[in-house]
Amino acid sequence: MMKFLLLLLLVPIWSMAEEGPYTVSFGVILKNELGEPIGFQETTEIPVGSKEQATLFGVVVTKGDAQPFVLGTVHIIPSSEPKGPTKIMGKPMRSMNRGAVFLQSDAQDIPGTYHMEIYLDNRLETTIEYQLIKSEVANQKPSKQMNVAAVR
Repeated sequence: MMKFLLLLLLVPIWSMAEEGPYTVSFGVILKNELGEPIGFQETTEIPVGSKEQATLFGVVVTKGDAQPFVLGTVHIIPSSEPKGPTKIMGKPMRSMNRGAVFLQSDAQDIPGTYHMEIYLDNRLETTIEYQLIKSEVANQKPSKQMNVAAVR
C-alpha cells in the first residue's frame, strides 16, 4: 500500500517537468589551414589526431525553447584490461538554447569504440557510439584542398 501512495505522489512531479524538443548533433570541428575553426561536420568516425594537429570533436545540444537546461555527459572509454571500460563523468553545465561539450583527440589516444551518454536535466537523453580511427589524413598537416573539400 505504501508503494502505491509513493507512486501517486511522484506522478505529478514527472508531468510538471515538460521539456522542449532537443536536437543532439555529434561530430568534428572543421579547421582551415591555419588551424582555426570554420565549421562543424556531423560524423561518428573521429580521426585520431597527430602531435602537430589535434582533432576537436564533440556534441552540440539545441533546445527548441528559451528555457534553460542542464547538459551533462558520461564518457565511456574502452579498456584492454579485464575490468572493462572506464566511465568518466563530465562537469554538468547550465545552458540556454544551445550547449556543447568538446573533446580533443591526439596521437596518444587508442583507436576503438567509445560512447558518450548525454544527460539533459539529469535524465539520459541518448547514448552516442563513435569510433576513434587511425587515418592517414589525420596524421598529415591540413592543406587548403582538404579544407575546401570538407566544407562542401
